Amino acid sequence: MSAPLSVLTVGAAAMRLRLPYTLLPEENGYAITDTPPRITYGGAGTEQALALSALGARSLLCCCVGDDNTGYQLRRYLERCRVDIRFVYETPNSATSVMTSLVKSGEEPRVLLYSGNAGAPSSEQLQDAFLSLPDVVCLRGEMPFRTTLTAAALAAREQIPIFLDASSIRGDFDAVALPALEVLSLSDTAAEALTGICPGGTDSCVKAALALSAKIKAKYYVFRLGARGCFLYDGKIPYHISPCRTKATDFSFAGDVFAAALVMAYADGDQNIRSACEYANAAMALYAETAHPSIYPTHDEIQNYRLSGAV
Repeated sequence: MSAPLSVLTVGAAAMRLRLPYTLLPEENGYAITDTPPRITYGGAGTEQALALSALGARSLLCCCVGDDNTGYQLRRYLERCRVDIRFVYETPNSATSVMTSLVKSGEEPRVLLYSGNAGAPSSEQLQDAFLSLPDVVCLRGEMPFRTTLTAAALAAREQIPIFLDASSIRGDFDAVALPALEVLSLSDTAAEALTGICPGGTDSCVKAALALSAKIKAKYYVFRLGARGCFLYDGKIPYHISPCRTKATDFSFAGDVFAAALVMAYADGDQNIRSACEYANAAMALYAETAHPSIYPTHDEIQNYRLSGAV
């Protein structure tokens, strides 16, 4: 039996409080919801690392948390989910981030973020993480750009394929400074933010991909389009990957599962990017259907879902 794919994710960690609602309270008032809140441990990097672990990867996470109870509970949760936490660093005298999402069906969530003050991994901490000899490195755009750039440079030096999800980027993001990526993936809204082009139909997706390719060098560009599937550009030919037939309508929290599934299907398979996108579409739809933020699909569940007629 071959060893599992080793994937190092460099991304953010936070406690996530998800509050469903139908009506927001008026000023100085209150509102009642019938749906209970859910507390999970997330942040884009954490959620991708958890999804990778569920898919069978040797999943390693590099990030910083506070030395508070939230950071302690997050580390224990990651351990229980078989994520390697050797490079989840506790920053002394600091607090872990807390993300509160106000969720209404059919709408983009409203997010309140307490960013904490645990910071991001230092250059030395990133170098230690690369001693784990990962097969693939996954970077997240929400990290400080100096962290992303340092990790990308370390991966490029070791000739490790780089997957960057730029769905959430900071103001200091400098696309031109990045080394060549294997895959750049991002949401349609992030693509518009980076290019000024809304990727609606195929023509506008191509224009957005061409604009991105002028800024960021990658082998493949993938846009997540939610209920419309995804768009793939390989530098020559554009492809629209059809969505799964699904009851889900809210894909707002499924992007990290898509990113994880794309990595696994591509890097642990035959590197067929089109089939990897189809697999990632199915993973995203299945996760969105479960509507439970802490239950990540396994490979067998995704395959059974595809065989059930969703694809």
